[in-house]
Amino acid sequence: MSTYVKRGLAGAAVWGVGDLLAQMYAAHKESAARRARGEKRSGPRPTGAQMASMVDQESIAYSLAFGGAAGLFMHYNYNVVLPRVFKTFARSTSNCVGGLFMQQFIFTPLILVSYFNFMTAVRGGFSDMSFMDAHFPKQRHDVLSIEQHLFASVMPFPLVCSWGIFAPLYIRLFFGGVTGGLEKFIFTTLFVPWAAVMCHSQRALLL
Repeated sequence: MSTYVKRGLAGAAVWGVGDLLAQMYAAHKESAARRARGEKRSGPRPTGAQMASMVDQESIAYSLAFGGAAGLFMHYNYNVVLPRVFKTFARSTSNCVGGLFMQQFIFTPLILVSYFNFMTAVRGGFSDMSFMDAHFPKQRHDVLSIEQHLFASVMPFPLVCSWGIFAPLYIRLFFGGVTGGLEKFIFTTLFVPWAAVMCHSQRALLL
């Protein structure tokens, strides 16, 4: 199996699991809000099969598709683009700082904008913009207003969170690179929660 295929599958897994975690968090938050209001469960506790049927599988499928593309994009950046620009990161403070800033001011915002626009588009947000009434009622909505909302309200938190992922990554690159075991650790402990943050932001602040 080629490296690009592996990275594509890894990216798909990260976004797919992240979407599932975001759905679980939203369901838990809604349940906690009902309990806080004193509402009682109308029926017996749902079974595992019933809970599985409540999962938004279409959303997970879209996240899998985007994650596969994002995995390929990130792999190309780290193995083609960045090495051509900076040559090496090992023991080079200036190159690591430059690479981190390039990541955080170009590549990461591009991933976030692409994800939020992709998910909004496949859910019909650009053809039916009524969902924006929940954020800006009594206003006329168009594509520009969606993009303004995306940049002003949706992107900032995931972008801030991403520093906690990529800064440690570049620190590790300074000390000699990322091994296979460490790469798996980074994906499972850092990228999956970040993907969950993105998916939750999409659901809570867009649609």
